[in-house]
Amino acid sequence: MAIQIYNYIFMPNYRLVPEHPVPAAVEDVYATLSVNAGGGIATGTALMAYDKSLTSSEKFPLPAGLALRYPILDDPYVGGKAKAEKTNDIISVYAAPTRAGPDKLRGLPPTFMDVGGLDLFREEITKFVAALATAGVNVEFHHYSGLPHGI
Repeated sequence: MAIQIYNYIFMPNYRLVPEHPVPAAVEDVYATLSVNAGGGIATGTALMAYDKSLTSSEKFPLPAGLALRYPILDDPYVGGKAKAEKTNDIISVYAAPTRAGPDKLRGLPPTFMDVGGLDLFREEITKFVAALATAGVNVEFHHYSGLPHGI
């Protein structure tokens, strides 16, 4: 079908019955469309796709754009001491995209991001927007004063 429509088809894995009762499968597929952790995962996936396009003989599809709504881009609970020291070689940039340098970020597609002024991750997101712009990525950013995470 993908060949016939000249496009890629995305099919997420999902939990199966009887090990996982209904509606587990529907929740899994729906989760791929929602915003919970999706921004960080989408960014890490786009970084990986770019890296693989540089090194693999297989042509891996690159996303045409990213829409990152108040993403969590660097898990403060991953790596403990590594987070405090911002040691880039301990935690993968695919798990913590804020640790990617301009050489990796320049491979990202045009990106839309937004954040609430009261969002716990506001600083991280704002710095990432600046890093994207510095790397030459076309980025659109919206800051909503007075609003929390999950605007």
